[in-house]
Amino acid sequence: MMRIHMKRLPLLVAAACVVVPATLHAQLGSTNPAPGPRGTYAITNARIVPVNGAEIARGTVVIGADGRITAVGANVTAPASATVVDAAGGTVWPGMMDAGTGMGLNEISQGANATVDDSETGSFNPNAQAVWGMNPHSAHIGVTRVVGVTHVVSSPNGGLISGQSALVNLAGWTVPEMAVMQRAALVVNLPSSGFRGGGLAAFMAAQQGGNTDQAAARTRQLDSIRTMFR
Repeated sequence: MMRIHMKRLPLLVAAACVVVPATLHAQLGSTNPAPGPRGTYAITNARIVPVNGAEIARGTVVIGADGRITAVGANVTAPASATVVDAAGGTVWPGMMDAGTGMGLNEISQGANATVDDSETGSFNPNAQAVWGMNPHSAHIGVTRVVGVTHVVSSPNGGLISGQSALVNLAGWTVPEMAVMQRAALVVNLPSSGFRGGGLAAFMAAQQGGNTDQAAARTRQLDSIRTMFR
C-alpha cells in the first residue's frame, strides 16, 4: 500500500472528485498536467461533502482503476492495493460541471484572432465540431479546474446552427484523452422577437410598426431552421 502526502497529489482523481486543502496551494502554468498513473486510490481523513446524504466530518473515498468512485463513508477501509492519499485538513466534494462555455475555443477574444476558434462563417454549420478546435493547453483550463470544475460542455457559437458541442474532462494533455463525448449536443440559436417584456414601450413600438421588419426576419430565420431539419 503506497501513501502519498496530499501536497504531492498530481491530479490523480480530477475526474471523480476535487480535493481542496485548508490553505489552497496551486501552481498554474501555461500547460496542464496529465492525470496521474492509473490504479486504485483511497483519499483518507478528509471532510467529505457527498452528492446526497449528510456531510462526513472525517472519512474515506475509494476510487477504482477505472476512475469511478467505489466507496464513500466514515468507516470505509482502504483496499490493500490502493495508493492512500492523506487528505487531513482538506475537503472532498464532487467535481462541478460548466454546461455552457467555450472553454478551449477562445483564449484572447480581443486582439489575438489566432487564439479564437469558436465560430464558423455562415448561418448553418451543423458539421462543425467544437472538439477539433479545442486547445488542450489553454490557460483558462488550469484556472477553471483549480476552483473545482472538472468537466465542461464546450460549445461553438454564431449563426443559427453553430455546430456540435463537446463534453470535456479538464485533466489531460491531448484532445482525444480529454474528450468524454465528442458530439454532446447540437447548438441551435433560435431568433428572438426583438422585444423583451411589455408595457408602454412595447405597445408604442407595435403601434408605430417598429417591430414589423423584426418579426418578418424572425419568421424567415425560423423557416430556414425548419427547412434544415426536414
